[in-house]
Amino acid sequence: MKRLYVALGAFLLLGGCGEEGSSASHSGSQVKGEQDRAGAERLPVPVQLDTGNHYVNGNGKIAISGPFDSAAPFSNGLAQVSKGGDTYFINKKGDEVFTSKYEAVEPFSNGYALISANAGKDETMPRYGYIDKKGNLQIHPVYFTASSFSEGLALGVYPNDAEEEWEVHLIDTNGNMKKLPNLSAGNTTTVLPFSEGRAVILPSQYAHAYLIDKEGKILSQDTYQVIQSFHNGLAPAMILDEATGEEHWGYIDKQGEKAIPFQYDDALEFGNQASLAQSGGSWGIINKKGEWIKEPAFESASTFSDGLAAVKIDGRWGYANEAGEMVISPQFTSAEPFRGGLAEVTVGQNTGYINSKGKYVIKLSDLPSEKTKEQEPISKEEAATRLYQEFRLAESKYKVYFEGMTEKGNYRFWVHEFVIDDSKTGEGHTATYGFFDFNPYTGEYQNIMDREEESAVERGDTDSRVVTSEGGTQFDAGYFSIDCPEHFQAEPSYPYENDEGSGFEMVTFVAEHSPVSFFAFAGSAEKDPEEIALNPSLETLSDVKNEKTEKAHVQWYRIDANDQSYTRVYERTVYPDGSQVIVGLKFDSWDTYEEYKDQYLEFKKSFKKNN
Repeated sequence: MKRLYVALGAFLLLGGCGEEGSSASHSGSQVKGEQDRAGAERLPVPVQLDTGNHYVNGNGKIAISGPFDSAAPFSNGLAQVSKGGDTYFINKKGDEVFTSKYEAVEPFSNGYALISANAGKDETMPRYGYIDKKGNLQIHPVYFTASSFSEGLALGVYPNDAEEEWEVHLIDTNGNMKKLPNLSAGNTTTVLPFSEGRAVILPSQYAHAYLIDKEGKILSQDTYQVIQSFHNGLAPAMILDEATGEEHWGYIDKQGEKAIPFQYDDALEFGNQASLAQSGGSWGIINKKGEWIKEPAFESASTFSDGLAAVKIDGRWGYANEAGEMVISPQFTSAEPFRGGLAEVTVGQNTGYINSKGKYVIKLSDLPSEKTKEQEPISKEEAATRLYQEFRLAESKYKVYFEGMTEKGNYRFWVHEFVIDDSKTGEGHTATYGFFDFNPYTGEYQNIMDREEESAVERGDTDSRVVTSEGGTQFDAGYFSIDCPEHFQAEPSYPYENDEGSGFEMVTFVAEHSPVSFFAFAGSAEKDPEEIALNPSLETLSDVKNEKTEKAHVQWYRIDANDQSYTRVYERTVYPDGSQVIVGLKFDSWDTYEEYKDQYLEFKKSFKKNN
């Protein structure tokens, strides 16, 4: 399979992944993935509404109200927006931090952003440099192409006119530059940021790629036409058969040696223990030995992120896990990779964000817009078919019965089965699976039985447990009470009911304007809540400390997401009676942690066990 590699220069764009949905194109998706790891943050999310661009939080509510003419994702706590011809950066409270003076600014990473500026009147090509988070120029725009900072380093290609040669500079965050010897950088089109201690320079289309370590040592330069970024010790690479023009993809280790045979038509970065590779025009899932976990059957695919990969089947996108199982059935027109637990999906012209269970967390519209109504609605028959497919219902057993249209213009289906109680007489009863409202314009649906249960919690226990006094506002969970942080929303979970009363074992407070949350739990020490316990397939236990006294066993944990999208730290106190208390926080970057540290410590201090 031949492919044209676009001359990206220094523009490592955060654009979409193809014409329709996610894409496996290396010229876009791989570089995009590196920017995600370098610092792009999921929340708040920039969205385009009828009134303009705004930012919404994980609850689907407006976190930063524009309207902006354009709005970029947050990175290192800052996002670039434009309004009325002015371009500037805002923080997660929506405050303007500084005005941009340059033609283009890439997302911040390691506290620096790549900027573009014309070097002079006669220059037809821009030059690249770096600014800090106050907008101050730290490294002047002298580079023909450059990478974003990652792992404390960046690479820049410098045109040395005096020596009539192209130099490659290794740059650190203090502005120190080191010229790399024995490296021909003429016509360099792409420089990939460092990942796992390795960076890649692609001099020109189909020229041999350079693999470089953090000291500037060249580990490979004459073998592979393309090398992509490393993840979990492996990187996709391509060898071109110059006689036939065919591409052969495989994987290399961090020394540049072949680790998985070059036997694929295409290959993507590894997730935790699996990756996607193409053979015979279809995509499948492989392990670190190159063996098929899932034989090629997907029309297209994206890299694994948060343990899931977007895959396309019969023209629709869904999500598969590393075992090759379809976790979220194909139902979307387009689907982006997961990051920080959320993924952007589109049905028709309607976009939203789902969690790893396929449930919409952010919906940009509960009703179709006037523009959307102009498109053909999904038929009742097609809607029923999708419900069968989504819940893997056997048509011989379950019935999806159309009950009519709702006031909002949605289809309502009754999903049920007839259960035979007496095989001799044939007598039985009807068991209801659910009542589903299906939007014919967006393809979104919801079990109204679930909605009623959720609404009951929202109307009842949650609100009634928020207690306001002279000392402030507290959440009374039953077993414990704790202060409600200002500008946070309480989300209780793990409800209980016994002879002593009812309540919740856990409550999570989600910030309205930032991807940070505080949480508290009080219950049995036999099992930690799912949201707190380590998920080995997605996370790494980075640090744990212990302190034992006669009264309790105290442990401090730090857990990092493997894709570097978040960190979770918490204190766990286990008592002799078998009970435990856990208080902690989850954040997307250490900048966010520093911003909320004092507020978290006050939150932690306010925890009180109720008698």
